[in-house]
Formats: sequence, C-alpha cells, structure tokens
Amino acid sequence: MKKIIYLLLFFMASCAYTPDPDYLPMRLGMDKLAPWDIPIYTAAEMEVFFPGTNYSSLQSIYVAKTGSDISGGGSISTPYKSIQYAINNHNMPGIIIRVKSGIYNESLEINTLASKDSPFVLLSEDGNGTAVIDGNNADVNNVRIAGQYVVIDGFEVRNCQGYGIQIGNYKENVDQGNDSYCVIRNNTIHHSGRDAVKSSLINFILIENNDISEVQHIRQNDNCIDGVAVYHSICRGNYIHDNGLGIGGYFKSGSANNIWYNNIFKNIGGSDGSGSRGAGLQFGGIGVFSWRDDAWFDYPSGYEQIAYNNLFINCSAAAIYITSCKKVKIYNNSMYNCGYLKRSASIPEALILTISPNNISSDEIRIFNNVAYNDSTHSFNQFFNDYNDKINTITHGYNTIYSEGNNPVWNYPDQISSTEIISNPLFVDPGNDNLTLSGLSSAIDSGTNLPAVPTDYNGLTRPQSAGYDRGAYEN
Repeated sequence: MKKIIYLLLFFMASCAYTPDPDYLPMRLGMDKLAPWDIPIYTAAEMEVFFPGTNYSSLQSIYVAKTGSDISGGGSISTPYKSIQYAINNHNMPGIIIRVKSGIYNESLEINTLASKDSPFVLLSEDGNGTAVIDGNNADVNNVRIAGQYVVIDGFEVRNCQGYGIQIGNYKENVDQGNDSYCVIRNNTIHHSGRDAVKSSLINFILIENNDISEVQHIRQNDNCIDGVAVYHSICRGNYIHDNGLGIGGYFKSGSANNIWYNNIFKNIGGSDGSGSRGAGLQFGGIGVFSWRDDAWFDYPSGYEQIAYNNLFINCSAAAIYITSCKKVKIYNNSMYNCGYLKRSASIPEALILTISPNNISSDEIRIFNNVAYNDSTHSFNQFFNDYNDKINTITHGYNTIYSEGNNPVWNYPDQISSTEIISNPLFVDPGNDNLTLSGLSSAIDSGTNLPAVPTDYNGLTRPQSAGYDRGAYEN
C-alpha cells in the first residue's frame, strides 16, 4: 500500500508542470491554447488592441431622465428615457449612447459585437459620475457585458446584490473563451453585493482609471476586481480601496498574462481580524486550474502575472498573496503599513505571502526593486513568507524594507540578498499617502534595471539619473 502511495505522489509531482499533450481547453478565440502556450504581451503591446478615448467618429444616441421611450428618437432634443431601451434599439458597432446626468434604476445587458475602430460605447455625458446606474439593492448584476469592443465610461455604478459590472459569457449562444476587448474606464463602482468588476472565461480586457470600493460581501468575501480564467488583461490607474472582507484584485483559475500597474490599493482588510483575507492583490487561486475545462488539480491556477509601480497602503493581511501561480513578477512597488495582521494564528505577519493549496506549488517568482515601510503601530515580521513551503524557485534582490520597532527578516528559510536593505526608505509623507522618496533615501539610484518597468507611477522614464530607483516613483 505504501509503495502505491509513493508512486502516486511521484506521478503527481512529475506532472506538475508538464502539460498533457492531449489537454485542450475550450475555445480561445479561434485557437485552442492552454495558458502556458499563449503569447505574452507587455502592457504597451496589449493596449493597441483596445478602443481608445476618441469617440468623435461614433454615432451619438442620447438618454435623459426627461426623455421618452415612446415618443423619443434618441436625438439630443428627443432623447430616450431608459438606457436599456437605447441599447436594445441601437445594438450595433459605431454607436455611443450618451447618458445625461441622473439616477437610472436599471439593470443593463449589452451583447453588441463591435470592432476596435467602431466600438459600442456607453458614456456618462455630463462628466464622470453624473450618470448613476443604481440597482436599488435588488438581486441583480448592475451591468452585464457579453459582447466585443464594448466600453463603459464615466458612470457611478452602485447598490446591487450581484456584480457591479460583469464581463463574461453568460449568454448560452456565446462561446466561452471569446476575445472581448472590452474597456471599463473612469467609473466609480461601489456597494455591489459581489465582486465590483467581475470577468470570466474571456480574453483581452482593460480596466483603467476607476474608483472601486466597498463590496457588500452578501454571498461571500468578494473582491473589487476578480477574474476567472482570463487571458490578457491590463488593470491600471485604478483606486481600489476599503474592501474590508475581500481582496483588492484577484485573477485566478488559469488566468494568464495579467498586468497590474500604477494602481493604488488602500484600506484592504480590517485591523480587528475581520479582514484576514485582506490583501491588495492575489495571484492564482485555491484548488482550481481553470473553469474553462475539467483540469482541476494538475496545473497552477495563474501564469505570467506582473505587478509594478503600484502603491499598497494599509492592506492589513498582506500587500500580495501568491497562490499556485507560475511566473510572477513583483517589481518597483511601494508599500506602507501592510502585512501587519496575521491571516491566521499559524501564519506570521508578512508583506508578500504564499498561501498555496495542497495541489501545485508556485514557481519562478521574481521580487525586485520594491520598498516597504511600516510604522511602530503596524509592525511586520517578514517581508516575504513561503507558507507551507509551496515555492519551487524564487529570485529576489534590490528591495528596501523597514518596520519601526522590529527587525524584519526576508523569508524562512531563505536569507536576505546582499543587495537588499533593512532601512527606512524615507517616504516623503506616508501618513498622507505620499510614498515618493525624499532626497536622502538610500532607495534612490540603487535598484536594478528592469526593462519590464520602463516608466514610473507618474510616467517618468526610468532611470532618471545613475540607476533605477526602488519603489513606484523615480526621482
């Protein structure tokens, strides 16, 4: 019996990162590609696929609270009254629905198949946040998208028991794994019952410049941005905050080529222990490879994940979780008062934490050029912790960490690199969220060159002088 168990364990270990040649996931656009076989794009290479912000060539349809769905024609002088009516009657490429200010108690569905040069756009006409999609706390998803090249721009989306905005293939006649190229930009999304922005079983999404907060966690501990089996995504310029029971951003279940940069993650988790899941980001997932198919436990649940130039402020359980994920890059992030709350009694305080399940270890983790500082009331023990020894390979260096009143270590059993510094990085004003480096900081010019991080949080080219600065900002 023992011999059988040993052979079984050996077989599972040998198959961990060796894809089955007969394994084919569901349709990925026109190709059948597993996560480990997809092309990997940088943010600059990927963003050319998405519709831009110039909507001047699109045909305008107007919606206003003073309009009519009976006598209105959709012009600026005779607008429609309801957003969904306008969507249903102008469901074609090259349309922009301009929604005038007001509160619209609607649950929207958009299934338009558009194109990059002729997208389908829903725009808050009078400025960001002036048009409000309010679910009245009903058991609905406020906005559901199962189309291509759909843009949601400038709305306040609030008060529902389902998802705030859902991007995915919930329609039976839409293939799972389709390319999406949908864009969620400039919105304020809050008080959804479940994930504020949910994407699943799709490829190519852009989530940028949104204010996302306060998920109500009606069914479970949900997240501000959540992706299930998503290939090729950019999440940038978002303010993700005040999600006490959940995580800021979380791509899992076979997600691959997901890029997070220039985001702020603030006030994730709770100091009273209620937010023990509270991390800014999580790469990979628990126990599932991909919901596109039935390959449950044989492969990692995340591939090619990168986070750079992000600010993590008061993410109590950790800045970043890594869970059954291969090829993770954590570069040039700045962290303040993170990782001071134990996820559980057995897990130490740590800023970056692996919490891999008992299926597949994480592998090829790279952590460089980050800076972290905690004040005396939010001390942490470890910059990085490999809980349950679920990392195969990790490389790290050029990080600066400091915890007042404590002597943090790098990791157990690994040791700190000779290029890493346990020293105050000297943020200018961390109490007011200013994590730029003061002129006396040892983190200036002391990082390593990283071609994957060509600019800083403010768009400055790296390096500005003798070398890369550590952290999100270049002086």
